[in-house]
Amino acid sequence: GTQFLPRKFKIAVTVPTDNSVDILTNDIGVVVVSDDKGEPQGFNIYVGGGMGRTHRLESTFPRLAEPLGYVPKEDILYAIKAIVVTQRENGRRDDRKYSRMKYLISSWGIEKFRNVVEQYYGKKFEPFCELPEWEFKSFLGWHEQQPKFVDPLNITAMACPALPMCPLAITEAERGIPDILKRIRAVFEKVGLKYNDSIVIRATGCPNGCARPYMAELGLVGDGPNSYQIWLGGTPNQSTLAMCFLNKVKLQELEKVLEPLFYHWRRSRKAKESFGEFTNRLGFEKLQEWVDKWEGVPASLGKFSLRLFAGKETYQALDKLAKLQNKTAHQLAIEVIRNYVAAQQKD
Repeated sequence: GTQFLPRKFKIAVTVPTDNSVDILTNDIGVVVVSDDKGEPQGFNIYVGGGMGRTHRLESTFPRLAEPLGYVPKEDILYAIKAIVVTQRENGRRDDRKYSRMKYLISSWGIEKFRNVVEQYYGKKFEPFCELPEWEFKSFLGWHEQQPKFVDPLNITAMACPALPMCPLAITEAERGIPDILKRIRAVFEKVGLKYNDSIVIRATGCPNGCARPYMAELGLVGDGPNSYQIWLGGTPNQSTLAMCFLNKVKLQELEKVLEPLFYHWRRSRKAKESFGEFTNRLGFEKLQEWVDKWEGVPASLGKFSLRLFAGKETYQALDKLAKLQNKTAHQLAIEVIRNYVAAQQKD
């Protein structure tokens, strides 16, 4: 009834720089503001974030939260209550697709929303306190994890449960992402990217966005059986919204899209430019041109240095074994070396 909120309502709390909670994807984001001695003085408040959307319905969309204002610490509960009441009294109840607070703010605009909240709050919000840049900080596990060598792609990856647990799932996510990450690592090696080169990858089995794929540098959003939308343009610190690059990409054809993108990222990126920043700078028109004209990684890439390292006979034998496994000689060599190092560490 009217005493309840129209839809689910998410609140995240963090401290400056730490964006492990994806602060901008929540209905309310609260950031602690402390003095020089580390004592909390108040809070910056963001409002209106949310990930869920519906395929082929452009009136539904993911949205980043916006700055609402700053409140002193003694007023935080009153401010939060005012925001919640504003959503309870004004959020749509006739169609649950549009019931999240992000649609209310999108319809009203942040200024009107702030004015209405201030009526419930009983005072004006103070200006936002300046904050440092966000960083993604991984707190995976309670203690040092094993094995010692974890692929950087795995550390930042995320997937929703999807099939077989979720009735909304269209395709795989959690069960499928381990193999997808291995394939992406193989593409990295094929195009000459280094082991420490990494991107934020997130996958969901439907467009509802539970694993927040719309914040990823590479988001895979299920749009059919073994089929995904590809979203590009998020940033490593989860402060930029990705956009849909391609629809209906079959799982078995991911490499056809990713190879040219990663190859040109390696060749044309600026110093310390992330994959998400790179795709945003180049624009989708250029990226699409690369995908359409892609004829494969140049044959000389990776093989020349491997021949020098291994010798002609060793290289030829390795290349023959690699072809039996549908791999390049370079990929197989890296795999053998990595397995050897891991085995030595265990000993």
